[in-house]
Amino acid sequence: MNAEHQYRIADTCATSATEDGQQQDRLKVAMVLTRATSGDSEFGRVKTLREILRALGKGFEVTELRVHSLPETRRIRDLMTAGARWILGLLVARPVPLQTVLYSGGSEIERLTNSIVAGNFDALYLDSIRCQILMRKIRNRLPDLHLVVDLDDLMSRRMEQVALKHVSLSLGFLRELFPKPLQWLIQGPLSGLIARYEGAALKAAELEMVRSAQAVVLVSSTERDILRLRLTPEARKVVHSLPPPPLTYRDAPAAAAPFRFVFIGSDCLSQNRLSIDFLIELWRRLRPSACLHIYGRQKRSSEQTDNVIWHGFIDDVSAAYAIGSILLVPCMLDGGIKTKIIESWSFGCPVLGNPSAFEGIELPSYPLMQPESQWADYVLQPEAHLNTWTSAAKMGNLFVRTILSSEKYGEHWRRLITPHAGEMEIGEIPPRTARAPISQAIEGRTHAPPSMG
Repeated sequence: MNAEHQYRIADTCATSATEDGQQQDRLKVAMVLTRATSGDSEFGRVKTLREILRALGKGFEVTELRVHSLPETRRIRDLMTAGARWILGLLVARPVPLQTVLYSGGSEIERLTNSIVAGNFDALYLDSIRCQILMRKIRNRLPDLHLVVDLDDLMSRRMEQVALKHVSLSLGFLRELFPKPLQWLIQGPLSGLIARYEGAALKAAELEMVRSAQAVVLVSSTERDILRLRLTPEARKVVHSLPPPPLTYRDAPAAAAPFRFVFIGSDCLSQNRLSIDFLIELWRRLRPSACLHIYGRQKRSSEQTDNVIWHGFIDDVSAAYAIGSILLVPCMLDGGIKTKIIESWSFGCPVLGNPSAFEGIELPSYPLMQPESQWADYVLQPEAHLNTWTSAAKMGNLFVRTILSSEKYGEHWRRLITPHAGEMEIGEIPPRTARAPISQAIEGRTHAPPSMG
């Protein structure tokens, strides 16, 4: 397999001039990823990784390294050592998360460690909690290397909710690597047991990451605060939140009929499956005249429901955000940030979601943050809410253009990855009192865009 390649940006040079006229190499960064970023981006996480790669490519020499899972490599020796590591963790009361075990193949860890040591890198980026075992090895060999861990979501919290709400586990992008019988066991009879185990093991793993890294990043400010509560005041400085920006922008026009409701997401993820189930039941119960358009790969066969249209996966997501589109996000599992909300706003479309859907998005005056019990009138009479759709779309569009701009996102990531960049908070949205509300900006009462601290 092609395990690594150089990722360079054409508009940057490999060297820069110092004050005495000598040439100094740009900082070298290794990015260890647990999934491929090529091909289609069915999952929002892939889009975020691409954006981070673009951001770090401006000013750094970035080498992308891939750590492969046990189902990908299928080496007997790796399976045996990973199993032994998991059993040892149980015996010494330091359980290793199963999703970490999946990426703990000895040959993969050794290969990557040797590459990182030989590469003489200035900084290392690790993609998610799955790199826990690799992190231990790196810290043994390179104790002073500047390390940034991108947790994305607080997975311990997600697993606790899956267990509490008796939701079946999702294998996500790994699903195709497991045989069907094993998929059935993990997502069926063993789901609750695995979720409870993972919830406990992941908590310990997250704390270990914080102790070992110079910076730990989550997308949600809510989950940043939850993790910080587990830490000492000094350790809290390591944890940051950095919500992803949209990849494109389109002005928000005034809302106009005919309206169409939209949901985007594959049901191979538990949170999407629950949302789709809710929406299908809503359309069956209310029988609205407006159509519900569902985009994304689905494991289920396209269920026949009046005015529900299944589109499957589409290469160009802009087709889902045609004029008159309203994104529906009935979030049933808390956690992370719903990137589809950011995406919809960037295309100038309003979003109707419950309070959980907007977790981690600091826009408290948004008018369409409504409990799902109050959605009936919006779905049955969308034309009656014309002004609300318009104001919500403009508010969200301004939010992503100012607070979540790609330029600011890149600046914060470049600072995070730079060794000894200082102790300032990075990627945090300033307190609400420190900036004019978005609603005021829409009405023209402020001119300077709000800044991210």
